[in-house]
This record gives sequence, C-alpha cells and structure tokens, in this order.
Amino acid sequence: MRIARIRLEPAPWRGAAAWLGSPRLALALFALLGVAVAAAGRGAAPAGGLLAVPLALLALNLGCAIATHASFRQQPALLVFHVALLALVLLAAAGRLTYLNGTLEISVGEEFSGALTQREQGPLHGDAIERLAFTQLEFAVHYQPGMKRAQTESRVAWRDAAGRPREAVVGDDAPLRLAGYRFYTTPNKGFAPEFVWRSAQGREAMRGTVHLPSYPAQLAAQEQDWTPPGATQPLRLRLEFEERLVDLGKPWILRAPGAHALAVESGATRARLRPGDTLALAEGTVHYAGLRMWMGYSVFYDWTLPWLLAAAALAAGALGAHYLGRFRREPWRPGAERP
Repeated sequence: MRIARIRLEPAPWRGAAAWLGSPRLALALFALLGVAVAAAGRGAAPAGGLLAVPLALLALNLGCAIATHASFRQQPALLVFHVALLALVLLAAAGRLTYLNGTLEISVGEEFSGALTQREQGPLHGDAIERLAFTQLEFAVHYQPGMKRAQTESRVAWRDAAGRPREAVVGDDAPLRLAGYRFYTTPNKGFAPEFVWRSAQGREAMRGTVHLPSYPAQLAAQEQDWTPPGATQPLRLRLEFEERLVDLGKPWILRAPGAHALAVESGATRARLRPGDTLALAEGTVHYAGLRMWMGYSVFYDWTLPWLLAAAALAAGALGAHYLGRFRREPWRPGAERP
C-alpha cells in the first residue's frame, strides 16, 4: 500500500508577508527614514507627515516579520521585545502626526488665547491649543554679573477644569502644563509700550501693546515699527532710557525703567511721549498708557512621550530576559574544556 505524499503550498499571503517582513526591506526603509529626516531638517516639507510615512512602513515591516517568523512565537521574551519595538515605531509615527512646537509672546496683564507667533505641527494635531487660556502676571529674570541669565520666574494664572483659579511660577525647566501642552519660558523678553488708539473715523478706541525687541539681547536697538489698526501710516517707536537700568558689574534683576520717554515718528511728525501723553495724528490719536513687559514662551505637545518611555522600558526588559534565559540554558563554566 502506497501513501501519496501531499505537498502543501504556502498561502499566497504568507509569501507577501515574508517579503514585507524581510530584513532587506527593513534596511531600505531605514535608508528612506534617514532621507526623510534630512529633508525635514532642511524644511523641504512638513516634518510630521514626512517622517510618519517611513515610520508607518517600518511598522508594517516589523509586524509582518513578527507574523511570519516562528522563532518569535517560540521564545516569549523575544516576541515581547519585537512587539514593544512595533509599539515604539507606531507611537513615533503617531507622535509625528499629532505633535506641536511653537512660540508665543505675551505682555504682563494680557491673556493667552491660543495665538502663536511661530508653530510647527503634525497634520492631525487639530486646534485644541486655541481653547486654552492663561494670564501673564509679573515676572523676574535674574542675571549674574554681565549678561549671563541665571533664573526666570514667571507667574501665570488660569482656571482649572473645575473653574477654580490657579497660579504657578513657570521657568525654563518648570513648565506650565495645560491639557497636555507644556509652556516654558525662553530668553526672549522685553518692554511693551501700551497704547490706546482712537481712529479719526470715529471707531471704537482700541487698547493694546507693541513688543519691542528682546532685552537685554538687543540693548541698543529698542525700536519698532507699528501701524495702528485701520491706519496706513506706520509709526516708528523708540524707547529712551533716562536712568541707568543695568549695572553689569554685579548681579541684577530685569525690571521696567521708571524714568523713560517714548520717541514717536510718523512722517514729518516727531514727539517724545511719557506715560499719559496723547499725540494727535492725521489718521487718529495715540495715547501712551505706560510701559509693560512681555515674556516669550515655547510650547510643546506630544502625547506619545510617556508611552514611548514605557514601550522602551518593556523592550529593554524583554531583551534582557531573553539573553538571561539563554545564559541560564547554557551556563558559563570557567576552565571547562571546549570540544
């Protein structure tokens, strides 16, 4: 009696999955990721989407490798290691799609309402930051002799999810955390003249501040152009100190000057305004209400960071367990002769 041998052909999808999970494809995808990183660094395209594509392909490659290699399933620790690697790649791709990096400037007494001076974000980030709000209170910037910045202490106020008033001191290393966003102080800060503008057309008066260049980084260039709302003629503003504001020979704290004047130029018109003065122009009147200060912040959002840390810890633990198991199966015996 003869028993016929039946040759089982692998399912078509297994061949495709084996190719998708091959090491050669992985090397090609890593090269593609390197090209994407270089292109993103040069600003060739939005970094989020540019990096997410090769990361997603790497995740597919790793997932197919896990599904088609039986050795992973036979060694639980090795399987957990590769699953953790898969989670790392997927989280990295998700992070590039949903992250946000930005900067903002806000004057003392003003409220942040989501407007950023610069932003870089993933294509799926959304507009959640526009629903955040906090108020800038007074701040102090401490300096060592010279212009070496030591510590920044910026007080802010906001309301929590329950509507309770909250306050905190924010610094370069102590962020304000709101809804997953982190706000850090930066070296950028300076003076902000406050104006009340009344248009000649009889429109409602508007109050606001104009941020002068960062101080003391631009100590000798405290000038700024400003075009009032609805006007066509820009104003040239220049802050003039009438007291010695900084003694670079000893530690000092940044503060607003007490005695100062604000030089204003508009066409042929020249004036030096002090707090409370008003200047009549052809397109309206500008009232100088006083001098505030402004603080610059960087804002960062990436919800994947704690999960990336957890996945990395899991991968490291699983890899350690895998090699520990191998060493236990093959104990090292000093002095033992090798065959």
